Amino acid sequence: MIPLHSIAATNIEIVSNAMLIVSIVLLVLAFMVGFGKGFRKVGWRGVACLWALDIFIVVRWILKKINLVFDTSALQQYGEDKRAWTAVIVLLISVVVVLVLYAVCTKIFRPRSKWVTSNPTYLQDGLEFEDDSGEVMGEVQSRLVWKNGGTPTIWGRVIGGLLCALNMLSVLFGIFAVFFLVIGKVPALAEMDVVKAFFAVQGVPTIYEHFCTFGPDYLCICVMFLVAHKGYTHGFFYSLFDLFKMLGGIVFTVLAFYIPFSPLMAEGGMLAFLTPYVTMLGGWVEAVPFVGTLPGAVDIVGKVLLGVVLCVVFLLALWLIKVLLRKATLFVEKYKAMRMIDGILGTVLYFVLGIIVCAGIWAVFYICSHYGWFDFSGFFQFDTFAGRLYRLCETIIKPLLPVIVIA
Repeated sequence: MIPLHSIAATNIEIVSNAMLIVSIVLLVLAFMVGFGKGFRKVGWRGVACLWALDIFIVVRWILKKINLVFDTSALQQYGEDKRAWTAVIVLLISVVVVLVLYAVCTKIFRPRSKWVTSNPTYLQDGLEFEDDSGEVMGEVQSRLVWKNGGTPTIWGRVIGGLLCALNMLSVLFGIFAVFFLVIGKVPALAEMDVVKAFFAVQGVPTIYEHFCTFGPDYLCICVMFLVAHKGYTHGFFYSLFDLFKMLGGIVFTVLAFYIPFSPLMAEGGMLAFLTPYVTMLGGWVEAVPFVGTLPGAVDIVGKVLLGVVLCVVFLLALWLIKVLLRKATLFVEKYKAMRMIDGILGTVLYFVLGIIVCAGIWAVFYICSHYGWFDFSGFFQFDTFAGRLYRLCETIIKPLLPVIVIA
């Protein structure tokens, strides 16, 4: 009889070969799609994320080779050594460089249209004439003109196919990174016989090490780049308008009722001048039988009513802010230069948001490890951006956790 472990190993080899074949088929299909569209009309975001990862890897390799680190003395108060902050700075610069290159390439190569007011021309008897009939009738001649929107050349199709295949490769890279990290780092899965047999297949350990080393960094890059790209699409003013529209009412209402009960209104506080209004608004409670004699009734009712007043004021201010932002958004749409500046500011805003999102996710990972809910430390053992970010979270967040728990 054939041993069971031999049968399992054979099946695992079949599965690994099937994964390889499916990946190749997807890459070929992606190439065919890109070949049909041309490089001007296919997406480039996956390629950009791969470029950012490559730039990060190459620059870090060069810095290690020449033993060079950035002077980050001002950041040492947050822990870790200079090499850790160098890894963080290099990755952020890599994403910024790719964002700039992406914007430049989009401006040069992407199809775009514009309305022109020049009179159209036409051929008659081999001669070119300008149609000025609109001027005679007092009408403005305008027509839509496209640039970079023609039929792609053979080289444009080939490059489009390669870019589309790279986009698919970027998706597969992210999927396999998560897959290998989960099956290799989660103890309950890593100890399974089928997983051990999978890692025994030739070439799999090397691939696993590659994904464990660069997978988390790549996922961080994707988050930051895609969020920043969304910022350029939305623009700065529209993004602020959307933010205030979605969260402004909740945030302003909570803030309005928090202020009267906060230390800000204590003696010497920033808003201590509002304290007399608490007594004034709550004074009528003294005339209410029984309730008026309760200790602290005037103070509590006064603060609640002050919160109501502040809530009305804040919501009116929110309405005014949304009106101004809506007008600013419409104004920006009229001018090309303003749209570009607005897009750049939106990119910067969303890039910072992407950094905050990554830091927040890694902070959650550390908190889970700190309290023993799930140990994520094994995911970030390598000397990479993700590993450094996890250890920075440990340095910065650990002293705060007891305070958070008590609160």
